[in-house]
Amino acid sequence: MDLVAPLPFYLFKVYWQPKNITHFCNPTSSDNVTRKTCISIILWGLVCSIFGQTEKISECLKLTKLSESAYIHTCDYNNGLIYMSDGEAIIVSTPDSDVETQNLIDWVQNEKKAKIIGYVLDRWHPDAMEGIDIVHKNEIKTYANKLTREIAEEKGLPLPDEGFIEKLKIAVGSQN
Repeated sequence: MDLVAPLPFYLFKVYWQPKNITHFCNPTSSDNVTRKTCISIILWGLVCSIFGQTEKISECLKLTKLSESAYIHTCDYNNGLIYMSDGEAIIVSTPDSDVETQNLIDWVQNEKKAKIIGYVLDRWHPDAMEGIDIVHKNEIKTYANKLTREIAEEKGLPLPDEGFIEKLKIAVGSQN
């Protein structure tokens, strides 16, 4: 697997056009909150570039290691989270295609040797739910907020297995 640029700089390059960042990080701005936010983002980017490791899984799918047990997955304009503990994993949000969703599942199962015990869909948009059919084919249980599940049903999208209200607690490995 190839190493690629750290996620914060990728996001900076892709999403922040010069006109937006100039206004956002304007040193003459009287908005102290804006200055603090800008400095925080830059420092976070530096920390991730020094300590973060990013792997390229496919042409689109990239994983940024946040810790021994947490990764961010990114593909084009979407992202999600992988959390692993003691041979188990949970994933939040699918990549925006069936192929990349399968690539992500394969990486967790084959490279990390972890059993995926759940997939949490954080919104009904296609970039978060596109791969749900692949998740179901892999016999992985899916979860979504009850309202997300209702919207998916109204739009004729595949439905997550379980809905929850307000919050959901899932134990991963020995984490409670």
